[in-house]
Amino acid sequence: MAELGGKTPMRVVLTIRDNFIGRLSEYNGLADLTDQNMIRVTRPTWEEMCEIIEMPAAAHGIRFEPGLVSRIVSHGE
Repeated sequence: MAELGGKTPMRVVLTIRDNFIGRLSEYNGLADLTDQNMIRVTRPTWEEMCEIIEMPAAAHGIRFEPGLVSRIVSHGE
């Protein structure tokens, strides 16, 4: 941001696996920025995974056969 004079609005989305977060300190200032603004996304629960599959489909009028969503979620684990 220093190079931009702090005047240009900017949003950066950074994805990183949890086991690499400690390495951010190797990059000048990056660890401080991420510590102040980090949003951790955890693994969805079983129920959340079912919703992740069912809700977008339902929004388009699609329904799954009974038990199919559970089979899909089970296969992904």
